[in-house]
Amino acid sequence: MSLSRAASDIARSPARDTLPMRFLEEPLETSDCGEVRLEESRLAEQVRGYNLARGSVADGYVSNKRMTAMGLTGMRSIKKDRD
Repeated sequence: MSLSRAASDIARSPARDTLPMRFLEEPLETSDCGEVRLEESRLAEQVRGYNLARGSVADGYVSNKRMTAMGLTGMRSIKKDRD
């Protein structure tokens, strides 16, 4: 993770980083004219996996370990439970 990416992640609020509700409320048409829906629980599971795969903690914040490695220990978003 680059320093600019870490700074961007620190500045945003993962709780506000969401999809519009229509993605969860409106079905998508499949190629065979069927419909599928994106379930909120499945989306949350995918987001957690994405966050962990890119080096963040499950809720989307940059981990303390990564911030310390980047020399960002003075940042206000360092929290005890971010490892």
